[in-house]
Amino acid sequence: MKDTILYLLLFSLLTLPLFSEKNLKESIRIANEALDQMDSSHFYKAIELFNRALELEPNSLQYQYEKALAYFKLEKYDTAITLLSPLRSYKDTKDHVWQLLGNSYDLTGKRDSAFIIYQEGLQKFPNSGRLYLEMGISYLSRKKGKEASGFWEKGVIAAPEYPLNYYYLTKHFAKTAETIWAIFYGEIFLNLNADPRKKDEISKLLYQTYINSIFTKEDTIYKVRFTQVSITSNTIDSSGVPFQIAFQKLMEQVFAAQKDKADKTISIGELTECRLNFIILWNKSIYSKRFPNLVLKRLTEVLKNKYFDEYNFYIFKEASPGQFDLWSEKNMKKYGKFLLWLDKNPLRINQSDVFHRFVYDNR
Repeated sequence: MKDTILYLLLFSLLTLPLFSEKNLKESIRIANEALDQMDSSHFYKAIELFNRALELEPNSLQYQYEKALAYFKLEKYDTAITLLSPLRSYKDTKDHVWQLLGNSYDLTGKRDSAFIIYQEGLQKFPNSGRLYLEMGISYLSRKKGKEASGFWEKGVIAAPEYPLNYYYLTKHFAKTAETIWAIFYGEIFLNLNADPRKKDEISKLLYQTYINSIFTKEDTIYKVRFTQVSITSNTIDSSGVPFQIAFQKLMEQVFAAQKDKADKTISIGELTECRLNFIILWNKSIYSKRFPNLVLKRLTEVLKNKYFDEYNFYIFKEASPGQFDLWSEKNMKKYGKFLLWLDKNPLRINQSDVFHRFVYDNR
């Protein structure tokens, strides 16, 4: 956040020299001090400091926004609304202005006003992942999960590296019969997200979604079931099946031995081995070329770099911290190297790699 302020002010110094360099530097110093107070939850002190910075840079969108955010944190939502509303007309306005303004309306009980603000923001910022997120949450609060997921998926398409739409999609599809989508959205989220609490939550949920899908009880027997999609015709060959069935067929093969286990669970190590067998089968099949897939591409990447076990224990570590601790004690050096590799090789999503539920339509 400090870097953002520094960039904005240096840019204004070069292009719109309204104030002296001395005033600009002083406003940056004060603003950074205010952000430190925000990080320490000293919001009244932060407001005082932002007011001082605004005396030097009265038209700063960033200072006005951060001041409104401080009032928001203090649950003074009406004040936040008053401060945020004029910022929509600033030439350098950003989508997070609409997000915080909508949130403020929502928390005062004015859901319809919040909804209108998010819609207005999307008209100005049609590629805003955060505004699609908020639209989805608005529908979810109205118990319209299908419509909510539609907006989150639009957010994934518009801003594929914005993580929170994947977060909500994972939670949504984990509750449905189409757990295949939770599997993929969840793993993308874990590769993009930096919030430790949400990462831990999805790590556990992703593991549990695998367990629920591997041990799906149908009548008196257990089946591997990641989707309810089926084909009634016997004339369709491998080149004609939809993605869900292609994925399901190979999953049935690799998890065939596990589904009959009496305790109906598998360890992180066993799950890792099955995922390894799956990616090997997938890459040898006709499906790998027909259904290019961001997550399966990532699995192939870590496999080629000989970090497959490390990656999987990283992804599923919160599912069983005890299992992870025992494994990491034996593999500490290799796991440390993997973390360094991961830091240098984060998941990047270009336009051809964007993954969503409809990406394979008409294939």
